[in-house]
Amino acid sequence: MCPAPRSKPCVLVVDDEETIRKLLAKHLERKGFEVLTAEDGERALELFRSHGDRVDLVILDMVMPRTSGLEVLVELRRTHPDLPVLLSSGYNQDADRAEAAAIGVHGFLAKPFRLRDLTAQICALLEFDEP
Repeated sequence: MCPAPRSKPCVLVVDDEETIRKLLAKHLERKGFEVLTAEDGERALELFRSHGDRVDLVILDMVMPRTSGLEVLVELRRTHPDLPVLLSSGYNQDADRAEAAAIGVHGFLAKPFRLRDLTAQICALLEFDEP
């Protein structure tokens, strides 16, 4: 398993597509992670305010209603500058990728991505051995 033997690492999955949220949550839970999910940026920030002390990594969709992934990233960087964040998007937006890199994103996943690639990035960021 990827996670270290200590308490389960917690991943916050933020995506407006319910199918993707459920798929990622199920996959990560099987890999030994605790998972929180949010359907948009506003909900993600609410969850982070109430459970941020438990969150070890965020997977953040770039394009969402109400509050974009970049807006969430800016807020997360303001309060938790070292929190690992992976951005995901089905759109090729080089300008947004460059802005996200400048803000301090740790990685980018182009949709569709393979679950093993996601797991590898998470394990690398959290310094776990890959399964």
